[in-house]
Amino acid sequence: MKSKPVLTFSKLDPETGDLLDRMFDKKDCMVEINPGRVILPADYMTIGQDILDMEVRDSDVWMCSYPRTGSTWAQEMVWLIGHNLDYEGAKSLQQIRCPLVELSCIMVAGHSTWHKESVQGTSVDLVKHRLPYPRYIRSHLPWDLLPVGIENDDGSAKPK
Repeated sequence: MKSKPVLTFSKLDPETGDLLDRMFDKKDCMVEINPGRVILPADYMTIGQDILDMEVRDSDVWMCSYPRTGSTWAQEMVWLIGHNLDYEGAKSLQQIRCPLVELSCIMVAGHSTWHKESVQGTSVDLVKHRLPYPRYIRSHLPWDLLPVGIENDDGSAKPK
């Protein structure tokens, strides 16, 4: 199993920070996170450690991908196959059935109220405490920011 990384957060250089602040119309909206020198919304600071510390079960199904690569379609297919083509169940909110574990940190203005009411806490709380087994979990985070338990002892990814 990989060793538990220490998360560090840094302000962006002024030029990059100002550009992103104007783009998202929010002051200090992004931070640099290490390991990995990843730029993510500042709200990640409130859930990052919880994600790293999350228990990974053998029955979990993790779908990790880059954004905009067809992950929503893949998520639906994997969930349906894992639930014997339960089309009725698939009518429920996708972000509740198979949540993006980091969703709480990327919600934009106007959606946070919906998110808090639907998820009832953070997206990490939803995954940890309220998803039925087996849990179907999605993420766009880089490997270093995923839960430590997602690896086998030899450093390879768990098969699901």
